[in-house]
Amino acid sequence: MTTTLSRPRMRWKMSLAGLLRLGVGFSLPLVFPLLLPAQSHSSAPAAPAPVLNQQQQTGKRLFMQNCSLCHLSRADNPKSNEPGSAYGGDLKGLFQGERPMTDEAVQAFILRGLPKKMPGFEHGLKLEEINNIIAYLKTL
Repeated sequence: MTTTLSRPRMRWKMSLAGLLRLGVGFSLPLVFPLLLPAQSHSSAPAAPAPVLNQQQQTGKRLFMQNCSLCHLSRADNPKSNEPGSAYGGDLKGLFQGERPMTDEAVQAFILRGLPKKMPGFEHGLKLEEINNIIAYLKTL
């Protein structure tokens, strides 16, 4: 019984050794492509993540706790046909572009919210915490 189990292994080793003896060793990457390391096709290196100061780190933590459910991209967003879109909109570049938002406008929006779209956080977040979130949003 042990000889029948070891025979297929032996045949496999013999076959591989036979291929190598025949000079087919150079074609092994074609036969076994999973053995090759992955190659990146992008020519530009990824931009390093910005280093956050203490206020921005606190803002990121608060954003993840209070805002990320709606404002981070989700593959299963039922409100959009775009894969990976956010329920409440992507906040990247909120303070940049042709019409950048002001700190005061974003602060008021977070405090009051938008009826039937976004809750206000006037009772859930302190003004200092909202300012920390704004500091984090500026890094996006």
